[in-house]
Amino acid sequence: MPLFPISGGSVRSRRTLRACSRLVKAGIAASILLGFTTIAHADTPSDPCAPPLHVSVTRTACKLGTADARISVAAGTELAWTITGGTLLSADGGESVHVGFGGADHADLSVRATARGCTATATVLIALRDPLEVATFDLAPPVPTQDEAAVLTWSYAGSDPVRTQHLVIADVDTPLDASARSYTFTPTAAGPLTIALDASSVLLSGRRRAVGDPAPPASTCTSTTRSFTTTIAPRCAHPTASITGGGSSCDGVSVTARFTGTAPFHGRWSDSVPFTSSTTQLTRTIRQSGTYTLTEFSDATCTGQVTGAAAVTILGTAHAELAMTPAAAVSVASPGTLTLTFANALSCSLGSVLGNSFPGYACSGTGSASLAYPKDRDTAGDERVALHVTGPCGSGDATASFFICDYIALLKTTAPTTICAGGSVPFTIEPGGTTAGAPYGTYKVYRCPTVPPAVCNASDFTLVQSGSSNAYAATAQGTYIATMTDRLGCPSRFGSGGAVVRVNACPP
Repeated sequence: MPLFPISGGSVRSRRTLRACSRLVKAGIAASILLGFTTIAHADTPSDPCAPPLHVSVTRTACKLGTADARISVAAGTELAWTITGGTLLSADGGESVHVGFGGADHADLSVRATARGCTATATVLIALRDPLEVATFDLAPPVPTQDEAAVLTWSYAGSDPVRTQHLVIADVDTPLDASARSYTFTPTAAGPLTIALDASSVLLSGRRRAVGDPAPPASTCTSTTRSFTTTIAPRCAHPTASITGGGSSCDGVSVTARFTGTAPFHGRWSDSVPFTSSTTQLTRTIRQSGTYTLTEFSDATCTGQVTGAAAVTILGTAHAELAMTPAAAVSVASPGTLTLTFANALSCSLGSVLGNSFPGYACSGTGSASLAYPKDRDTAGDERVALHVTGPCGSGDATASFFICDYIALLKTTAPTTICAGGSVPFTIEPGGTTAGAPYGTYKVYRCPTVPPAVCNASDFTLVQSGSSNAYAATAQGTYIATMTDRLGCPSRFGSGGAVVRVNACPP
């Protein structure tokens, strides 16, 4: 598949690069080129009676990699290998050993040789480095389009710098500068495309160093390869989708998508509803508030661009709630509170069965309001207040029914109210006015110590009796008043009416 690179050097045959790769992967060749491995000694025979011992092993290896070590000794020599920072992977005791390394920064390989009554030990420190790896290898866009530029980006992980790297795109080798971390190319045909990245920390210098006998092999961390296969999309006419419409309604709102490109058109709305259209205009009715656009869109050949959005507001039906506090009854002398709750409102109105009127108040949209129950005339009895809410999508109604009481607690007696000291006046407490009826309760009697023509103020009265009994016997001079409640708990007026008791010093 021919490609037309936007950037990059001359094309090198893949055979040459593969040869380089084979050279890199040969442990001894990589060691020579990089200078990472130094053969401690060639295969010179070692004698424990004439140290030092000559151990042949790499001096630099890969973390989590492997290596071989060997020593040449005379027949009958006993050998024992140990390693710190790694593991013996082959049987101990021979002239060669296969070791595996851990993830530390070095390992210590030791061998002990014993012969003819002599023992000698040699330890080799092996530096360990992270292997070269392709950490990331990405393509943008993930699905490129024929005749449009695509960008490859990548990064490496490892201890050693990259010295050589090249890309293989559709079997075409492209060498890269060692510092490059991106490459732009233009695919010229649709279909599958395989892309590979090869890199090495080896720089072929042509210089070699005499090392005697070949070194034992070791795993290499100087080269890495990463590849993937993508699909090149056919040429794209860059289709578009434009979203218009929206607004508010009590039921549904129309939203329209207009397309350019090659039908059929496919996509998905922002509320996850998929669509397919063979025409260049698609209209749908929305019945839920929100902002609508397309999150996916393509025509018959490729992905397109979406512009515009439509805001939709579905208006709700007007709603009303009404409550009275206290709920059952309220006194003319002690008005209660009406609480209004409304939703989707344009206006509200209150009406009263008893003909009471209400002050103006704001009622729009969704909210609540509290109003004292003000009566423009003292009318007692059964009351029913109605709340009517008018909105753009209908209306709502609510009512609150309660009783209005208007009465006083009367202190009645058939006995004289002027008595001698030591006597008493028996009273009964009875309602006078409009009440909700029996049973009555919460009787309270208050006394002011003065009598007419002196005037009693409200602060002059003190509570002298409270309970469920409506009977009271007055023994002290003063002005007496009482309060009570009816069956709905509606209280009598305080301070209305009263009884005057006078006490004389009568002769014996």
